[in-house]
Amino acid sequence: MNVIGTYQTNSSTWLRICHRAAVIVTSLFCLLVYPTHLLGADDAQQSDLNCEADYKPLIANFTIQRTIATRKRPSFASGTTNKLVGPIRSSTQQVELTREGDITKRVVHTYPDLKQSEIWNLTPNGFMRVVKHFNSHARAIEYEPVDIGSPTVDVGWNKKFNLLPGDIYKKLIESMDGEAALAENCIYQFEHAIEDQGVVIDLDWNQQLQLPEQMVVLQTAAGNRHTITEIRTTIKLTSADVNSEMVEQKFEAWRTHPTLDFADIGDNESDPFLMTMINFGFISHGASGFYDSSGEQISPYHIYQF
Repeated sequence: MNVIGTYQTNSSTWLRICHRAAVIVTSLFCLLVYPTHLLGADDAQQSDLNCEADYKPLIANFTIQRTIATRKRPSFASGTTNKLVGPIRSSTQQVELTREGDITKRVVHTYPDLKQSEIWNLTPNGFMRVVKHFNSHARAIEYEPVDIGSPTVDVGWNKKFNLLPGDIYKKLIESMDGEAALAENCIYQFEHAIEDQGVVIDLDWNQQLQLPEQMVVLQTAAGNRHTITEIRTTIKLTSADVNSEMVEQKFEAWRTHPTLDFADIGDNESDPFLMTMINFGFISHGASGFYDSSGEQISPYHIYQF
């Protein structure tokens, strides 16, 4: 009996078994630690991120900055550039958006500087109705859809709900289904041009909140033969609070405001509140209801004109 040969054979077999066992254990270990080991903590967190839309009640605040610049038209013959003609005019506006829930629920645009709010709701027949609240007076006026000449739901309601016209929102969704760039934390980067209207949109879209994180809209229009006008609007989300209790408190406060139907204003013109509002043009039929310190009408949705 060759003891040494038998020992060598058994030893070799044992070494092969141990080697295979080590490979299996190592493979299992790699599988267990692969996500964070290979991707890194930040990438692993990003891969597990849930970017589905969250329609919980929220209060979001935006700063809207608008600049208007007049420039000389570029001239290739003389080699001149589009230099400024006169000063750049600018304005800043604060807007608070309050949403009761998903897209079927009420949405409110509040203008703190004006101490006024517009509560919008979608009617069963597909129109929009607004109740304007004059918060400093604790009064409200309700407009029927026919009174405000409701725009189409596809464009108008989206603009109220998430500050994007419906056609732009559709293009955004199509882009996200394709090759939209996901920056981080469910923020999608989207660019779009409306060439026939001279509009370029650069958007950072928060998919979870269904709101712009930041949106820059540049519109170029003809001034006269020698100039062009550039209107740049920057909409920036400054805060967002998903808080159903705070939202309910706001709606409860608005519910305490006595409300008058617009159609009944003519029968109540002796009301001091209505007389003041009529004199300032805040409740004229079909108007936006917002005016600056010089008495010029301000459209709440002038933030970007298409």
